[in-house]
Amino acid sequence: MASVTYSNTLYNQLYPTDHPFSVKFTYTMAVSTGDTSVQNDGFSIFFVNTPFTSPSLSGGGSGPGLGLVSSTDNSSSLSAVSGVFAAIGFDVLGNYTKINSIPGFTTGIDVNMPKNITLRLTPNFIFKNNIMPVDQSIFAINTPVTLKMDVSNQFKKIEISKLYANNFSRIASFELSDLNSTNDIPENAYMGISYSGDTSFNVSNVCLNYS
Repeated sequence: MASVTYSNTLYNQLYPTDHPFSVKFTYTMAVSTGDTSVQNDGFSIFFVNTPFTSPSLSGGGSGPGLGLVSSTDNSSSLSAVSGVFAAIGFDVLGNYTKINSIPGFTTGIDVNMPKNITLRLTPNFIFKNNIMPVDQSIFAINTPVTLKMDVSNQFKKIEISKLYANNFSRIASFELSDLNSTNDIPENAYMGISYSGDTSFNVSNVCLNYS
């Protein structure tokens, strides 16, 4: 059995949040032949408000926080990835969604719901909503998956699509009519991907666009 590790990566492309934005990438959660995954927490697509001159990351940890938030400490400045304001978690085990699964998650659902997609916003990683996608293959092991996420209206609308053959089809969407974009969302942002688990997590063909 492989040990649990975490990682987070920030992509060096600033974009204005009042413009429609999309990110597309391919990922594989993989284990070696004969090995078994028992704690593949999942991954997230996250957004940070970081100074333009120095996009960088600090903080995070393995466990239910999917590489974004420490499982044991939410009091220090290194507990969560610095500057994060929104994170869409692809929650394999259901702990990213669950309230009190780690000290930093004081909101969420009170039952375990594996293999769902959950949106949290800072401050305090507030739980906004979760969706159980009909197509559970996005959580499969040793299977390459290509996803696309479209963000518009300053994060009031988020759509997630999966590539089937040559076409993308929507598998989840979030509508945030109660979001105050002026106060809750910064003018500019960077996008990142984080991961926690006992598989390898390979990401390729990352493409970011805004219009």
